[in-house]
Formats: sequence, structure tokens, C-alpha cells
Amino acid sequence: MAITVAVVAGVAVQQRGGDTPPPPDRVGVLDRPIGDRDQLPEWVADDEALHLEGVEWPTVRLARVDPGRRWFIARATRPGPRGGPLRRICLIAVPDAEPPLPAPSASLGSSAVAGRLIAGYVCGRTDALGTRFVAFRTSRVSPSDVVGVVPDGYERVRAGRVESDVEGNVFVLREPTGPDPLIATGSAGERRAFAGLSTARTPQSFTTPGLKPRIAALERPITVADRLPEAVRDQLRGIGTQVRSEGIVPGTERLIAERDGHRYWLVRDRIDATVLGLIDADAEGRVDYQVITAPSEFDAVNGVVVSRQPEPFGPTVVRGWLLVPDGFTSATVDGRPVPLLGNALVFAETLDSGATAVEFRGPAGLVRRAVRDATVPTQPMSPLPTNHIPLRAVVALREAAGPRAGALRFAVIAAGSAAQVEAVTGRLVPSGSRLVWLLMAADGDRTLVVVTDSLDRDGFEVVQRFRVREPLDLTPLTRVRPLDLSR
Repeated sequence: MAITVAVVAGVAVQQRGGDTPPPPDRVGVLDRPIGDRDQLPEWVADDEALHLEGVEWPTVRLARVDPGRRWFIARATRPGPRGGPLRRICLIAVPDAEPPLPAPSASLGSSAVAGRLIAGYVCGRTDALGTRFVAFRTSRVSPSDVVGVVPDGYERVRAGRVESDVEGNVFVLREPTGPDPLIATGSAGERRAFAGLSTARTPQSFTTPGLKPRIAALERPITVADRLPEAVRDQLRGIGTQVRSEGIVPGTERLIAERDGHRYWLVRDRIDATVLGLIDADAEGRVDYQVITAPSEFDAVNGVVVSRQPEPFGPTVVRGWLLVPDGFTSATVDGRPVPLLGNALVFAETLDSGATAVEFRGPAGLVRRAVRDATVPTQPMSPLPTNHIPLRAVVALREAAGPRAGALRFAVIAAGSAAQVEAVTGRLVPSGSRLVWLLMAADGDRTLVVVTDSLDRDGFEVVQRFRVREPLDLTPLTRVRPLDLSR
């Protein structure tokens, strides 16, 4: 039989002639007929967190059974950042026994799981399955397991010396240690993904002995080229409410570099004399503003380093905006040279490790920055059951009670779709969200009902408030939970 070689995600994969390889993103467990074992327990299906995630209930399938818990896979859809649908795949861990419901915590929600996951859920974008696979840590706190979903054709996943078989497209790595990547192997070849496993520490130095920090760009005379275009100023006015800034000190604008379609200005910010601003304007009219503490004799380099990694399945993309005083002429990020822009370093680097270093060298000496903390993936599994109570919904209940708000002591809260809430209340519930909150509290000899639109977690808007003689039957909604208003 002839053997051909294909390249998948940069890895040579052998294919036997005559065999039709499966689609690279097929998750076979989702294609089988639904059965009785695929039903989620009521305490999971009624948790409002999964409703907010947009889980498509007919797609739920039991994928893996481990001692003491079961793993379910489901498809989910929610609005994307640009308005279109965002397709995702969700992994739900369900223990044999229902865990206790955590205490109600308005606005605080549930914290990340500490240690090995018992019950939880997490969702990742399905486009990762075309070339990699999705992998998640069960907690931000070590030790934690690493779990995930691989497409058809992969039977084993390993990280260092820790291995897991794949059952129903799901793998579970018990407390792996060492650096990424995770490696999946099988008849389809080999794929790699990343879960922020690196625990390497990067040494750093904060001071340069005898250095008197000076930023030459801010001391030279202003020129015509330094003036901010009006279009950039207009963008900055809109950004001002989103950043810790009091605005630009007039006349301090200095154009420090033009590179790769971007223009960079350094300015003094009105917050105080130790704060500077770095303006980044691209050719398409987008403007970014970073507030950065000026270099000092105690810390020669200051700035912002963040991870813009949307999903923890691929290499980390780290962006940095750092101000550098005179006396440094070169910079490297993870050992790769990156050009300095006058007194600033702006970079976007793709890293295969969870730890890296930025180094500056020149007549002033050597300064090293560790950016490990900024590169750790920030999407562990969320625990189930949740008992998150939106603080704004509670505020809406008190406001609806008016002068009698002080007399309210206890309430109940539930959530559902607009159609479900309309069926319960018998009133029209206009909604811009997939989930609507309903609160009821005793109000004298009647019951106060407040319906708020969750606006998909971006805010709350009261859409109905009324009083009824008898409490409503909330059983068609998500879990009905008591709420203590006396605190």
C-alpha cells in the first residue's frame, strides 16, 4: 500500500493511500446518536453559568467516565467580539455526587478551583481543533490537572512524563509538571498545544547602579512633526474614560518612532509628574494609550507587559510597552533582538513557553525583566455549581422597593430566557440577552417581583417591576436560590 506524507500544523503526518482521513477538526463523540447516559444532572443543566455560555443542550454527549466523575462534551454558541457567532466546544466535569452549593456572594461569584477539579466547566473555540487541540488547566493554583479535547485520530496525550489515554475525544493529565507543549499522538499523526505549564523562573534586575534616568525625547524642542493629528486627538478623547489618565500635558508630545505602519508618541500625563503616556496609532486609525510610570533611580525600566492570549491552546502572544532611559541601545525579548524606539520598547512576541525575559543593554549597563506572570493562561475551568448573584440585580430589587427597601430581609433569585420568564410572570419581557434574572421578595402583604436584563454580563437594566398577592412559581427557571438581604 502506498504511503504519502502530508503536513498538518507543521508536522509531517503519514497517510496510507486509499484511506480517507477524517476531517482534521472532527470530534466523533458529538456525532453519535444521543442516549440516556448523555443527560446532564438537573443541578448542572439548571446552572445559569452554562446558559450564559450558550451551551446547545441537544449536543451534550457523555465522553469519558473516570472513577468518581463523568466528562461531558457539548457545542456552544455565543456572540463574538465583532457581532457574529462564536463557535465553541465545552467540557463539563460532573462528579457522582452533587457538591454543596457555595454561599451566595453578590458580585463575587465563585473562585477558581484549588487543586484537582471535582466539578466544573470550560469552553474553548472550535477553530483550535483544525490544527491543534484545546487544553485547559483545572485551576490557576498548583497542583492542578490538565484536561482537554482532541479531534478524531489521536489516542494519547502527554506532557513530560505524564500521559493520558483519550476516551471519547477527552484526555485528563494528572498534575503534569515541566514545560509545554502538550503532545497528542495517534493514527492521525502528532499535534501540539500549550497550557501554561512552564514553572521556570527568570532572574531579573530592577536597578542599574549609578544611573540617573533621563529621557532625551521629552527634553528636545517640539517640532511640527511632534504635533498630534486631530484624528488621533479625537480617538484619545474616547479612550480617556477607559484608562487611568487625566489627559496630556499640552506641548509635551514627542514623536519617537514610525515603524511597521505605526506611529508612537511619548507624552506627559496630567496624573502627576512621574507618569508618562505612550500613544500608538496605526495606519487604519486605531489608537492605543498606555499610562506608564517614568523610569527612576529605583527602577530603570518601567512599563506594561500583558498577555493577549484569548485561548490557552496555542503559544502565548505577549505584548509589551516599556519606557527605557538614555544609555540603553539594544533590547531582546526571549533572546530575539527587538528594536528600541528611541526611549521606548514596543513588542508583540509569540512565545512557546510560559516564561521569558526582556533584556536591555548599553553604556548604562544591563537590565533584565521577567514577564512570566503575564504569560500564564487565564482560563482555568470554572467550578460547578455556581451561586453567583449579580450585585446590580440586588441593587435593582432594593431600588424597586423604594422607601420599604429597609424592610426587605430575604428574597429568592432565579434566571431564564425571556420566553421562560414571560411564561412565569405572564408579562412581556423585552430582552437583549440570552439570560434574564428574576428576583422576588416579601414586600408587606404582597410580593415584589423585579426582572432585570443581564445584557450578557455587561450591565443590568430593569425591564419589569410589579407586586403580586401570591409568590410566583419559579420552577421552570434555573436553580431557585435564597438571598439574604439583611447584610
